[in-house]
Amino acid sequence: SELGGARLEFIWAPFAVNVTAQLDDLVASAVGIASHPEQRSDRGGPPDLLLLGCGLWDALWTRDPARFASVLRASVADAARHLKAVADRAPSKEPARGALQAAAAAVKQRRRIGGSCPGSLPLVLWLDPTTVVDSRLASPLKRQHMNDATIARHYSAESALGLSHDLSQGGSQGGSQGGSGGVDAVVEGRAVTAGLALHSPDGVHYGDVVYDVLAQIILNMARIH
Repeated sequence: SELGGARLEFIWAPFAVNVTAQLDDLVASAVGIASHPEQRSDRGGPPDLLLLGCGLWDALWTRDPARFASVLRASVADAARHLKAVADRAPSKEPARGALQAAAAAVKQRRRIGGSCPGSLPLVLWLDPTTVVDSRLASPLKRQHMNDATIARHYSAESALGLSHDLSQGGSQGGSQGGSGGVDAVVEGRAVTAGLALHSPDGVHYGDVVYDVLAQIILNMARIH
């Protein structure tokens, strides 16, 4: 889909291994296009913004936090490095960046949410899992393996990617600076949804107002990048 001239693409990748496979494909495609610019299409080249996230399905089905972290850390860092290197050599993407800024400006709130995240394109963001409301989980399996304490302890950006929220310049407002592991900043889904159990009908998903706030944080990070 398109928003204000910017192309948005959602790729379903629920497990860490799915995320890393998609990153491998993205890097291979970007490197190939950089080597053969005559093959560039409207969708070619690295994205301007890359939003990554997973954890709930790994917690529920894989149940191996150590493997989850090891699979992600090297892959995310390597992919970000390669994509930024390709983007630095590619023709200017100022029109695309302008479209992202225009989209952000169209929905901006009175106060800015999210920390500053300077750096080269693509802007790589990690979306931390939102708070799990244990009492609303439908199955015993989810309550045992996908409860909030497990997600917070083993599947957050800090535990999985080694990104410290101590680097935040506004973490309580929903955004943290990353700057390591290939991730420029963390969108703190857990912080945004703290205390909002009534907005989650099944313990995992939330109402539109919550996703509107998360989208605002992401757009603000794009606007100030």
